[in-house]
Amino acid sequence: MSTEGTIHEIRVMLLASEPLIWRRVRLSGESNLEELHHVIQTVMDWENYHMHQFVTDDRRYGVDEDFMPDPESERTTTLRGVIPDPDDRLIYEYDIGDGWEHGIMVEEILSPEEGVPDPVCVGGEYAAPPEDCGGIPGYYMMLEAIEDEEHPDHEEMIEWVGGDFDPVTFDLDRINRNLEALR
Repeated sequence: MSTEGTIHEIRVMLLASEPLIWRRVRLSGESNLEELHHVIQTVMDWENYHMHQFVTDDRRYGVDEDFMPDPESERTTTLRGVIPDPDDRLIYEYDIGDGWEHGIMVEEILSPEEGVPDPVCVGGEYAAPPEDCGGIPGYYMMLEAIEDEEHPDHEEMIEWVGGDFDPVTFDLDRINRNLEALR
């Protein structure tokens, strides 16, 4: 738990989702981008088995040098160092093949509060898509098949998602229980 420095309240938005799938997260401004990667994986229910990178206007941050020639290290770059002020933005790309792009925007810089954990998710809307469903286009095709019992892929998609998927449900308590492991 951070008791010094600043807390960044950020909004993580799954770009091109409609309606917008988003999370509001508070974490230390001293968190490095690798830590932010794990926070995003947790709040978006990703399974962390694909490559990722962070992108600003002129820089790329990551750990996979085979994928990105000469990336700047996400392990030594802090959130405060890349997006220090409200309205600053960063892109997080996950599963480059499926193309999950997340916009990250600093909404507010806060002082740490005694007894308030970080990271913590304080808001959000809609369930995140299942891993490996084919990006935003594949996700919406999957939802169409799940919602239409007459769709030729209905049974296959229901089985693929494990029998049940509610795209509207956002479970803040479950996400924060999962974030506890990162603290």
